[in-house]
Amino acid sequence: MATTTITPSTGGTTHESRLNTKGMYWAEVLVDLGTGGNVQTVKGSAIAASEVVEALKIPANSVILAAYAQKETAMTGTSTDVTITVKVGSNAYSSAMNYDDATVLDWTVPVAPTATLMTVVATADTVDIVFNAFTGTVTGGKIRLKALLCDMTKVNTPGGIAALGS
Repeated sequence: MATTTITPSTGGTTHESRLNTKGMYWAEVLVDLGTGGNVQTVKGSAIAASEVVEALKIPANSVILAAYAQKETAMTGTSTDVTITVKVGSNAYSSAMNYDDATVLDWTVPVAPTATLMTVVATADTVDIVFNAFTGTVTGGKIRLKALLCDMTKVNTPGGIAALGS
């Protein structure tokens, strides 16, 4: 099983700035499987069977509340048995989606929330698109990956209010 990392080598290691507030936010990336797309540019060839595409960086101290993949454009190639699953580590956040048969703009179906999925990710990780062991080739198509994250880092609260006349 090959792994292709399309996340930038810098950035993505901290949560988005939200004026010193903590809360939920959506992160997303477009995974382009075509010639000149971000996967083939990094990998140097088309996606392979059983490939793992590390697509979205998750900062340390995050809870991943949900993760979905959407078939953005039609798949091209000769394969007729491609399925994808959205995972962080060994935890699946979506059921397998038949990528070549799905309708454009279809989304993966989320799995039921479990205690394992609602755990704080203590060290930085990635949201991955995992391709099954398909036959044939995949030469193009786009997949939009979205994850709902919650920043669990400490909030730097300001000092107390000074009393009048102090």
